[in-house]
Amino acid sequence: MNHHVRESGSGRQRSAPGSSSIHQNRNEIFHVLEGTFSLESETTPQTEFTKGDTGVIPAGFCGTLRVTEAVRKIYVLLT
Repeated sequence: MNHHVRESGSGRQRSAPGSSSIHQNRNEIFHVLEGTFSLESETTPQTEFTKGDTGVIPAGFCGTLRVTEAVRKIYVLLT
């Protein structure tokens, strides 16, 4: 699974179970509509997000995205 990040904008994303490396070049604000996933890096402990959660992935974040239950989310990328 690849997690590609657009330069700016907003949208909806679906992700199937699995894991991938993530390299975030913009701040992303997201809201999980369904499913469960986690993010972690060498300097950030594993954080889990599930249906109803809202979170931020900061610009410069490099780590691992693990989807444990198929995810559907909405997001906004800030430049």
